[in-house]
Amino acid sequence: MSLYTGTTATVPNVVDVLRRRRDAGTRPARRQDPYRVAITIEGGGSRVAYPMGILAAFDELNLSLAFDAVYGVSAGAVAGALFVSGSASESLPQWPGLMGGVCDFRRLARGRTPINTELILDSFERARPGILEQMASSEVPLHPLATCTRTGQGVDLHPYIKDADTFGRAVRASATIPVLAGRPIELGGRHWVDGGVAENVGFRTAVADGATHVVVLRCRHVGETTKQPHWLEHASVRRYFKRHSPPAIATWHARYQRGLEDDATLERLTADPSAVGPRVLELRAPADEYRITRLERDPELLRRAMYVGRATGYQALAGLVDHIEEPHR
Repeated sequence: MSLYTGTTATVPNVVDVLRRRRDAGTRPARRQDPYRVAITIEGGGSRVAYPMGILAAFDELNLSLAFDAVYGVSAGAVAGALFVSGSASESLPQWPGLMGGVCDFRRLARGRTPINTELILDSFERARPGILEQMASSEVPLHPLATCTRTGQGVDLHPYIKDADTFGRAVRASATIPVLAGRPIELGGRHWVDGGVAENVGFRTAVADGATHVVVLRCRHVGETTKQPHWLEHASVRRYFKRHSPPAIATWHARYQRGLEDDATLERLTADPSAVGPRVLELRAPADEYRITRLERDPELLRRAMYVGRATGYQALAGLVDHIEEPHR
């Protein structure tokens, strides 16, 4: 039975549940409460630097095992992979260089796509051998969300993950941005593209899976709403899907409206904690801090964005710490 058949007045908020779990030292398979707490990480290319910083704060606060599941979309799946491995904080110095290498428009001169998804996790595996296996076997499972080319619908790829190889392919599939990242990725006998085509925030899937508490990490800054894609992006993606996934064209066209609906739902649940539905903690970057684009490559801007995110994470969870330190820069 749902915990939300009536008022949520007796249901503790997200921070309270995280505090109790951390203090009790419980793990995903041995909880002392009836709740399911999830993180969802919005897709946004280089803008995932903000959520990456927030995840680093969670890591430093020893909260990794206080969550039951992590849902990541596109680059959010990459950040989620590092979090479930327990290495979000120690990966911060490496993240700006990774994003700069993954996205490089000079590849077009060599007949290649600007975004190379193979570099996403390979660089971490080289720096820390065995990390992919650690990610795949984490107690807190990662749910990479992708879009199926056969149906055009969003799908949680977690059931397809069997080992380190399929884990890597699932994350790559979630981050295969139409046009920019090339052909769809094969996994489990199907082909997949970026999860953000069907669901960019991941909130819907987490709630459908039974999440009672959701920490929603946004790449958009405070006050920023979902926007229509530029006409050139729209035309390019439509042409891509005509070739690789005709059913996804309708999904792409409906993406803007879904985004507006998600924004409205999260705003309602945040503004009215007594509303029927999951308890939500939505975290965004401050409106006036280090705005970056989806394809930002400047290491300094990315580094600053991460530490803005880290500070946001500490401030949001101030009740879990006695003293909030200035982020190391």
